[in-house]
Amino acid sequence: MVEDEERAFVERELQKSGFPLEIELSSFLEGRKWLVSSSVFYLDLDSGIQREIDLIASKTLTSDSDGNEFDPYHLRLTLILQCKKSTKWRWVFYTRPRVDNVSEFETGLAYTDFVDFFRTRSLLPYLFPSLAIRHELQYGPLKAILPPTVARSLKDTRQLGIAHPKNLRCLMVRMKSRSYEEIPKKDVPKDMKIYEVATNLLKATYDEVDLSRRLMVMTAEIMSKQQSVPREVKWPINLFLPIVVFDGGLWKWDKRAEKIDEVLLQSILWSPNYPPPNYPLPYPFICVVKKERFLSLVVEIEQDLQKIADLVSANLDSLNRQRGIIEETAIR
Repeated sequence: MVEDEERAFVERELQKSGFPLEIELSSFLEGRKWLVSSSVFYLDLDSGIQREIDLIASKTLTSDSDGNEFDPYHLRLTLILQCKKSTKWRWVFYTRPRVDNVSEFETGLAYTDFVDFFRTRSLLPYLFPSLAIRHELQYGPLKAILPPTVARSLKDTRQLGIAHPKNLRCLMVRMKSRSYEEIPKKDVPKDMKIYEVATNLLKATYDEVDLSRRLMVMTAEIMSKQQSVPREVKWPINLFLPIVVFDGGLWKWDKRAEKIDEVLLQSILWSPNYPPPNYPLPYPFICVVKKERFLSLVVEIEQDLQKIADLVSANLDSLNRQRGIIEETAIR
């Protein structure tokens, strides 16, 4: 009897936190063949403190929907996940319709690829000298620099329509939010967790983007030292999607209050330490979803990722041509 009471107490306390949700989502993703890491730490560049993100999940494709491999290119989508539960507050987002023009639907996705990396390294000294200095301090010197005229002629995977927000239906919803409130269910102190969650999620996303670029630096160094392109070298196309999974009351306000199961949040990091991952494009959108919606969202994301893989196959000629230009420069 005492043991049953203690078990009930432990279960109640655990259910108050987001840990059971984190474990449930981790198991779900692993069951769908995602590579999942739990409790991943990253360095907060503002405070210098190591902070934790709940889950990092990635899926890599090397072939299109017909089974045709597009080696040596690797298409990888990384989900940066925060799991939150609240029985005290409702999250309310003030939504607004997205303007029906091109610019509204061409931003909101963080990505890196080999073309963007080499082109950026080549053009920064000419376009943004201050950022070039910072880039050198962050990633170190790189010999494989393209001539400016050549760099400007290259098109990265976003410009080719591959790493583009329009290919992920969760980023194409007609409503988005820039502001929000937390409404207490009882007389409890107001605690704006949404801001903290969004800020940490964007910083963790930036950290993942930074890691992918560091790996490309290593690839370029290998090519430069060996004066050839090793067979094991893979050319990455990386997409990054920050998501908050919220187990609690999720609402929107657009002239009236309405329960929702997802919302697209546009948030900004007001910090010189965190320029947008794809400057001058803005920060990526954050998907805020209920737990039940997340399960179906993952299925949609997988379907979208396979369609993006088909786009990689469709653009092989362009990718191969640009890779050839980069290889010739890197091994000089």
